[in-house]
Amino acid sequence: MHVRTITVAVVLCVVLTAVYQPVFFSNWDQRAKDLLTGWAGGGEPSNRVVIVAIDDRTLAQFGRWPWSRDRLSGLLQAIHQAEPDTVVLDMMFPEADLAKPALPVPPPAIEHWPAGDAPSNDDLLAATLRNGRFVIGFEFHFSAEQTDSPNCQLEPLRLATVDTESIRGPALFSASGLSCSIEKLRQASLASGFLNAAPDRDGVLRRMPLLVEYRGNSYPSLALASYIVSQQTHDVQLWTDSSGASSLRLDGVQIPVDSRTDLLLRFRRPAGRFPSVSAVDVMNGKAPRLALQGKIVVVGMSAVGLLDVVATASDPLLTGVELQATAIDNLLQADPYRVPRGAFTGELALLLVMGLASALLISRVGVAWAPLTVASLILLTWVGCAVAIRTSNIVVSPFPATIVLVGNLAALSLWSVTSETRREEQQLKIIRQFIMHFMTILTGKRDVETGAHIERVQRYARILCESMAVDPHFRLTLTTKTIQLICDFMAVHDIGKVAIPDRVLQYPGRLPPEEYEIIKSHVMQGYSVFAEAARSSGMRDETAIRVAKDIILGHHERWNGTGYPAGLTGEKIPLAGRIAAVVDVYDAVASKRVYREAQGHEVAANLIVSNRGILFDPAVVDAFVRNEKEIQAIQMNLADDTAVAATA
Repeated sequence: MHVRTITVAVVLCVVLTAVYQPVFFSNWDQRAKDLLTGWAGGGEPSNRVVIVAIDDRTLAQFGRWPWSRDRLSGLLQAIHQAEPDTVVLDMMFPEADLAKPALPVPPPAIEHWPAGDAPSNDDLLAATLRNGRFVIGFEFHFSAEQTDSPNCQLEPLRLATVDTESIRGPALFSASGLSCSIEKLRQASLASGFLNAAPDRDGVLRRMPLLVEYRGNSYPSLALASYIVSQQTHDVQLWTDSSGASSLRLDGVQIPVDSRTDLLLRFRRPAGRFPSVSAVDVMNGKAPRLALQGKIVVVGMSAVGLLDVVATASDPLLTGVELQATAIDNLLQADPYRVPRGAFTGELALLLVMGLASALLISRVGVAWAPLTVASLILLTWVGCAVAIRTSNIVVSPFPATIVLVGNLAALSLWSVTSETRREEQQLKIIRQFIMHFMTILTGKRDVETGAHIERVQRYARILCESMAVDPHFRLTLTTKTIQLICDFMAVHDIGKVAIPDRVLQYPGRLPPEEYEIIKSHVMQGYSVFAEAARSSGMRDETAIRVAKDIILGHHERWNGTGYPAGLTGEKIPLAGRIAAVVDVYDAVASKRVYREAQGHEVAANLIVSNRGILFDPAVVDAFVRNEKEIQAIQMNLADDTAVAATA
């Protein structure tokens, strides 16, 4: 019953956490998926995408970035001469470069110059773009504070939407503004696409939007625009369902996307898997023509210090140009990761199954085998999720199920330990009660008066302890447990009398010095008896043993050091002993003794108060005074019927 209750509680906690997705849970969930995708591998590049990197070697020869556009034009012309399929520029040109070309002007550009006018660097770059299949970038804004760049007239994507169900919300991110290249370069390029890509909440980029809505039209990402140009795609369809977007179909090729058309990127591992050519080798004619011919060439920066890097699951410093190459290659092979509809429900079902399975198995095999059982179930969960990724690119997180399994193990182990501790404490309590009852009965066989005496001193002690416990000086010492122990062990404060001869115990008058020394020995005899009983019974409660020792050895010590057996003074006498001294003397004086009649409450109380700070602890005496009426009532209601014993 307890196992089922704990399991249900753990499962409910994890389900609620998974539903509300606090930041810590979301971050660890993403890391679990990253670990899985790393195990599964990123697949092989298609060999149809090549990177031309503006790297450190390039900047060392041609100068720092950004270049003048006549130099960039020279790079693009060199690439174009290798007859690539499509050239993708991971950059945009929002400002004009009206300077005159400082480099020789190539013949293909002459026919595009205005007659009788010297071309600018922008004219030269526009002529180069117009002469090939080039795709350039632009950038959307999603803040109302950002405004559009002037004259940004972009060609929207011809997109057909296929609604399979009634959609509940927008299927696309909606932009509020944009920045783009100058009109001359924008019109010269064959197509353009947005460069936007944002990381998840933990700062790691795992996905890239393929479409964004702006002023009622849809626009493609740079990767999607490049794919459409390269594959000469005519039919672009966005399929939606009740959750939003479900897939993008490009001339019938189905590309899985999430509800906002994000492409869940499948990074080729390790980073750097795409063929790469340094821009300096292209410009110097050293790059093999076949390296670029018929390929989609992505041009961008990779030089250290240009800050065009993002943190991804595969590489904490992935360059922007490789990010674009990854997205294009995912589209070409139609193999991005996908999270199918109902994946979250599946994760919840998995955690429920694993939670119940772990509870059932642990209840069968026992807590001792619980770690191995849980480890096996965790391994099974992770292997199953890894197989799903490797065989079908489906990403299902093992993290919620793992948390349930670990939570079950921790909760059930804690419950087991707590239950065992309670059982041990109960057993110790039984042992302690047995010892006390045994010793009390044994003492009573020698000292018939102790039955009522023991009950009275126990009640006195509880009253004094509870009164003193409200004092900050004693609050940490006189805990509920300690008070109960003091009351319990008051029963054995005179246990040593079992070792005292009857002639001394029942002496009908004041004891002679030699007999007085004998009866004083009952203190050490009592501690010896208790210690042996505790040791042989297996009592391990250190607090209980200490309290019993303090009472037995301390109830005849006196505040001024005149007591026995050790002659301790002041607070060197343990608190339990100081309390026992007051209640024992009070009851001995107030009650009838074999050698005298009872002195009564008034005499006993005056003796206690008059010896405040002399024989007795002032704090204990003050507590006695505060509760004198209750103490007197106990003394009267539990009076002895007979009294034949002596008290030293």
